[in-house]
Amino acid sequence: MRYNVKLLFSPLKWLCCLMFVAMIPVFLYAPTYYDFTNISTMYIPFVGMVLFTDVVMIDKSNHFAEIAYLSDRKPIKTFLQRYFVMVKLLLVFALIANGVFRISQLISGDFIPEPISLLEYILLTCGSSLMLGTLSMSIANVLNNLFVGYGAALLYWLYWNINYGKQSLLNLFPFIENPASYEKILTAEYLWIVILVILNLLLVGKSPFFLADHIRKAIVK
Repeated sequence: MRYNVKLLFSPLKWLCCLMFVAMIPVFLYAPTYYDFTNISTMYIPFVGMVLFTDVVMIDKSNHFAEIAYLSDRKPIKTFLQRYFVMVKLLLVFALIANGVFRISQLISGDFIPEPISLLEYILLTCGSSLMLGTLSMSIANVLNNLFVGYGAALLYWLYWNINYGKQSLLNLFPFIENPASYEKILTAEYLWIVILVILNLLLVGKSPFFLADHIRKAIVK
């Protein structure tokens, strides 16, 4: 576990994420906690994308994918450890953004009770962030390319940013789509995350050349 944390540790990337979430409640207009939850649900997914995309590909990025494949006897456990380290870090960033917003409310004297809880904020914000991050990670893993993962995730975010009002179980922003009844889509969002994690679990034990070999064989045929 300690090795995985050390491998994932990226001071510059984590600092950029910290600065980003701290600036969200400061520079984006959010007079109420509802507005702040909407904004966080829309923009903190970028942090999820940055944190999760290279979780599987990090061995390749450090040029020892083959060594890791040959030496790691518990690749599923390794993947889950890395994934949940990033889940915890994402939760910390979401809480920091929430803390900065609440402090700014207290300073300005705008703090008022609202019918939305911290738990709802976390579920909504982390749901969208985990969805985008896990999607980016999965595409990068399947296609063996980090930039394709980032690009596909950005397109997915852009599509739902434009079509946020569309009713769909694939909607990245369930709270923005329907603040009064978002539970069904939010549940679907977490189910999609589980499905994507299972897909990665099926692939992490394979050779780094597993997909490339199968694609080459299919083309040759």
